Amino acid sequence: MGAYDGGLGTFSENDPYAEANSRGISSCTQQSKLDSGMLVQLVETNYAQNPDSWALPPSSVLSKGLFAICKTYINNVRRAKGLDLLR
Repeated sequence: MGAYDGGLGTFSENDPYAEANSRGISSCTQQSKLDSGMLVQLVETNYAQNPDSWALPPSSVLSKGLFAICKTYINNVRRAKGLDLLR
């Protein structure tokens, strides 16, 4: 959970995209009721299905996975702020 906690609440007020991403992921994890076990499973599944990803630290794998899972939530926040959407 440390990687999740460290990355989620850390954004600059001068970076509206980082703030929107953080708020979208926070909303997503709360609405989806994601817990620490699910986040561990997300990372472990990625490593099992993508052997090349072993070169990446778990925090990067987790971030990539959360962006994929939470894309709709992130885009909802971005849309509300008039920012470009994730594709």
